[in-house]
Amino acid sequence: MMEATATLELAAWPAPDRAVGEEAKELRRMFAAVSDKLDATEAFGNRLRALDAAFWDAAVNDWDGQGAPAADRETYAVARAFLRALPMTVPEPSISIDPDGEASFTWARRRGAMFSVSIGRDATLSFAGVYDSKSNYGTESFIDEIPKTIRDNLARVFPEGTAQTARIA
Repeated sequence: MMEATATLELAAWPAPDRAVGEEAKELRRMFAAVSDKLDATEAFGNRLRALDAAFWDAAVNDWDGQGAPAADRETYAVARAFLRALPMTVPEPSISIDPDGEASFTWARRRGAMFSVSIGRDATLSFAGVYDSKSNYGTESFIDEIPKTIRDNLARVFPEGTAQTARIA
């Protein structure tokens, strides 16, 4: 089992962009150019490459041999925006496509500390978490920023700012 360490800083969550004017447009353009270059690097692009691979594997009908529909562009776009909204301090999730076509992101620190978010084409985030003997689940909408409920659940999996991530067999 391979382990990695990362820091989850709640202050790192990006604030929604509500700026207007020509300067704001120019800053957005510059930020997009830098983001695109970072996404192409090994260090920052892993999440997006994992998302691309998952969607590629589910690109045709019956991709799972059980009649699952092909993953669609709308779900991909929402899932990509969700990943881009996560701060880099949040450990990389395990990414897969559910048989209903939703994108699934799972974080596991150890057995008994796991959180999963499924993202639908309508930007609904269905989530569930297990934290030792407690659990939490529900739905949220994704609109430009990671909802506080999702941030809080990630912090429960990775408490005290230190995240031990491990693949669960």
